[in-house]
Amino acid sequence: RPDALAIVIGIPGVAKATADAGLMKIFFERLLRIPAADVKLFSAGVTRNELVTLFAQKLASAVDYRTDLYLFYSGGAVVDATGDSYLVPRDGSNARHLVPQTCYRVQELYAALSDLEVRSRTIILDLRSPLGAPQTLFLPSAATGGSPGPTTVISSVAPSSYDLITPDVDHGPFVRQLALGLRGSADADGDGRISLAEIRDFVGERLSADGAGPSVEFWTSDGDYERLFAPVAGEE
Repeated sequence: RPDALAIVIGIPGVAKATADAGLMKIFFERLLRIPAADVKLFSAGVTRNELVTLFAQKLASAVDYRTDLYLFYSGGAVVDATGDSYLVPRDGSNARHLVPQTCYRVQELYAALSDLEVRSRTIILDLRSPLGAPQTLFLPSAATGGSPGPTTVISSVAPSSYDLITPDVDHGPFVRQLALGLRGSADADGDGRISLAEIRDFVGERLSADGAGPSVEFWTSDGDYERLFAPVAGEE
């Protein structure tokens, strides 16, 4: 898929975030078939300024109208006193009075990606929040849907304390189930293609059965949940 580009970010210091980012890099390459050179891994995290520069400036010169853009972000998240949601970068602070100055507002991310003239955007947020904030706070605002090309968002939010009860597990529950589904378990009709609806239903059912896992929301700007999300491994 020479016209695809993936950005993979894991924030060190957040349980399993770096490992989850590394696993998603493998799956972008092997299952979504994005050339390794077009999967950019930031395993050492990013600062707030680096996030702003990446999404508001650098990406514009790396994509065009043919690009299928993917973003996977694993790290902390906070909600300020007004209800705005933020990603916590490597140099960010969880202190509420410092959040607007040191963290990256989620709607600012969506606005920057919305400005890009790309064929499609797929954004996967694997977040740990101190209070396990509702995942709907991390979805795009209604205005985001007007950008060229469909936007798909998968938002997973778990309490920061969840990983403390699973210290011997290499990856977070959301990424484990997403990876299992992409390997073929989500292909409910056996046609060798995993639709957005199939991966949504698979991940949702598995995490619901787990009971203590993160809450996950799937959102797409055009309402097309039958869109191909990934081929099954080994299928053309």
